[in-house]
Amino acid sequence: KSLFFTEKEGEVIEGLKGTDDLCNKIYNMVYELSKLDLQVHRYSIAYLFRALLESATKYLSQRQSSVVLDKNSLSGSIASALNYLGNLVGKGKPLAGKEKNVKLWRDTVNKRHMVDILNEYVHNEQPVDALLLQETWNTMKGYIITCLTVV
Repeated sequence: KSLFFTEKEGEVIEGLKGTDDLCNKIYNMVYELSKLDLQVHRYSIAYLFRALLESATKYLSQRQSSVVLDKNSLSGSIASALNYLGNLVGKGKPLAGKEKNVKLWRDTVNKRHMVDILNEYVHNEQPVDALLLQETWNTMKGYIITCLTVV
């Protein structure tokens, strides 16, 4: 079992290919994630998942000046992106009706401490919980796609 996007989401990722270095990086990370078995390559998947969250947030920050990329805090950067996305929900823009999604992403980052957990896997070699990776992926892949499409 691997972490992957749906066919429709994959079209968004495919559209990034060849655009610029960051887009190519995102495309390549998604490609690698889709090839790795979650039960065998847990650490690699945790690294790639974290890097993909960071890159998607960076992508949004490069296109929206109100999204601040904090080089010392991925959680802070994602919070800035979620504030921006939350403001779009209220204005009836592309995220109209997606209040629950933004709240779920915020809860996953803040209450489930997703970035802290990924950092523990990456920096302190804590045992990787494959089920937690799968669950957070199922939630946060929507955030990733939104960062890549809302601009």
